[in-house]
Amino acid sequence: MAQMKVRAANVELGGDRAATIAPLMGKNASELAQEARAVAGGRGADLVEWRVDHLSDISNPVIAGCAQVLRREVDLPILATFRTEEQGGRGAVADYERVALAVLEAEAADLLDVEYGLEQRRRVAFSAFEAGVPVVLSSHDFGATPGADELVARMRQMQGELLEWFEQFLDDADEDADVRSRGAGLVKVAYMPGSVM
Repeated sequence: MAQMKVRAANVELGGDRAATIAPLMGKNASELAQEARAVAGGRGADLVEWRVDHLSDISNPVIAGCAQVLRREVDLPILATFRTEEQGGRGAVADYERVALAVLEAEAADLLDVEYGLEQRRRVAFSAFEAGVPVVLSSHDFGATPGADELVARMRQMQGELLEWFEQFLDDADEDADVRSRGAGLVKVAYMPGSVM
């Protein structure tokens, strides 16, 4: 499988060095500000993952307000994630695309997590590319762990789709599109260790 690299602000992901990601899971702007200040003072993270699905209110104005707070409080790249219940999070599939677009509109993401299993994944990825934001195409299964061959095959399939979307986007994009220099994104899988499927 080819190595994919992506640039999120001043951090390169997918290279030879692992990146440390600190989660921000506040239910509102005040809690997010407190968590962000703790991360900023800790000096260990390369980027933060804003778990948008943990907000108690996911309306567009609240998302925009939280985005402003995060940009003010933390000087690290932000991976924005709206994890659905089906993938181990708190979000509803029905809200997924609207929330992703609100995050992009608020300029709250340097990377956007896109769940691989969702029907609207391609549209959301294209919206991210249009906003100049690379994608983290993710897949989760907390019930079992696939065998090595299946795991590699799934990652290759995900990588192939992501690169195909990116090439399609670039065919129609301006020569100076922001996302060109940052890359398509990365693939990520998470499985519960234990029984092999």
